[in-house]
Amino acid sequence: LLLLLLGVTSTLASPQLQLVQILFRHGDRASIDVLPGVDANEAAAWPDGLGQLSAEGMRQHYHVGQHFRQKYIVDSNFIQKYHHTQFNVRSTDIDRALMSAESQLAGWFPPSPNPFNNSALVWQPIPVHTVPTDQDSLLLPYDAGLCPKYDQLVAQHGQTVAWLDKVHTLVPAQACMDVNLTAPCNNYDFATRVLGLAGVPGKGLPHLYWVSDTLFCRATHKLSVPQWYTPAVVAQLQALLDWFIYSEYEGSVTERRLTGGTLVKNMISLMNANIANDTAAGQQLKVQLYSAHDTTLAAFFSALDTNHFNLPSPPYAAAVIVELFRDTSLYYVKITYRNESVDNMTYEGQPLKLAGCAVMCEFSQFVRLTAAVVPDDWASECQATEAPTSLLQTLSSKNLIGLWVALSLVLTAAVIFAVLFYRRKARARRMQLYNAQNGFNKYSNHSDDEDTELGLNSSI
Repeated sequence: LLLLLLGVTSTLASPQLQLVQILFRHGDRASIDVLPGVDANEAAAWPDGLGQLSAEGMRQHYHVGQHFRQKYIVDSNFIQKYHHTQFNVRSTDIDRALMSAESQLAGWFPPSPNPFNNSALVWQPIPVHTVPTDQDSLLLPYDAGLCPKYDQLVAQHGQTVAWLDKVHTLVPAQACMDVNLTAPCNNYDFATRVLGLAGVPGKGLPHLYWVSDTLFCRATHKLSVPQWYTPAVVAQLQALLDWFIYSEYEGSVTERRLTGGTLVKNMISLMNANIANDTAAGQQLKVQLYSAHDTTLAAFFSALDTNHFNLPSPPYAAAVIVELFRDTSLYYVKITYRNESVDNMTYEGQPLKLAGCAVMCEFSQFVRLTAAVVPDDWASECQATEAPTSLLQTLSSKNLIGLWVALSLVLTAAVIFAVLFYRRKARARRMQLYNAQNGFNKYSNHSDDEDTELGLNSSI
């Protein structure tokens, strides 16, 4: 009992797989950005276009699909063939992700029998679902403009202790010298110099991601790279990328909640639905695929608070496998990260643990551990709460009208009070003068009510 309360389980007797959810990064692709200092005509180097999935990326995901087919169809008979109630695919609405999903599905489901009655066409079409990028709160919730609150938090990263520490961390001497800096230099100096050499405006770390990515793509595809792109510089750029991609989502619970939290919520929802329908008749979802990006995986890891912190940024075709098992009356969640070579068909991946839980994490414990990062109402929580620079910025037009009316009344009352006060003072002075002239003193029985009779009215 104590072990269960701690989320640590002994060896399960005979766990039965109930549901598989796989989040993966697209495959190898063309570069996305143009670096004027490297090749101002970058687009010409990529015949299929910037950012598009390459033939190598297609091959990678075809092999990933073959691996999963072997595991879940051939070896375990978890599913037998494609059926729309058992198998679902969700992708971002970006070509390389859509094409990666399609390439992987070709590995999952080679046609048998061939639906086209054509032995030369070995392909079975499988639907891939998506939504417009500017509406994708599931796989791209961190995209600029989609969640204003998150945009606001990211804009403050440069003032955090972790960011400032990284900025001032010293760079290996060789990397400094290779970009024509005097050693020692820090990350800010290094990043600013690399941006300048690449012809990219800006300073510091935030703009370095795309420079590193473009140079990596060019080097991978045997395109020319600048002389300063040495092994020492490559290693430093990779180290910064590995830090940067996770730091974008780990700043606070709120950031984790607004980014990777949406996917955690969706996965838990599908697990709950599976558990509720465990004994129901008919077909139910068994495999859910999510085709996305390295940033999607990074946000997901950060939300779960897994033991991924020493891992490099997710490589092409990396996949996170989230499996739901049943053992007698209890359910367990197991997370595996497959980030090695896609050509190694026998590589199952490495287990990832949530803080406070075992590799086989009891489902109710998994839900409790992730509760803080699961948004209740993502759209509402994404509303920005910018601190106004003045009171007027917080007021609507109706409030402004009300404010001016209130100020007018206050000013009018102040003027009336001042006039009455002045008149009373003047009357008192006149009374003193009159008494002096007529021989009255302060002990006289004359009252102020007699002022009018004495001719001391407001016209004097």
